[in-house]
Amino acid sequence: MGQKLLQYIEDYCKSIECHRIMLLSNSTRQRAHHFFEREGYSGSVSKGFKKYL
Repeated sequence: MGQKLLQYIEDYCKSIECHRIMLLSNSTRQRAHHFFEREGYSGSVSKGFKKYL
């Protein structure tokens, strides 16, 4: 199901001429990270930061 959803999102983004998709995931969600990497996403390209007030 996850692969189909991700493919739908990628197809939609291509149809509106997007050039990049960025995903956010909690740093502890290792299974999700492996899934995204298998689907061609790289977790080493950028780094996100948050500050809770």
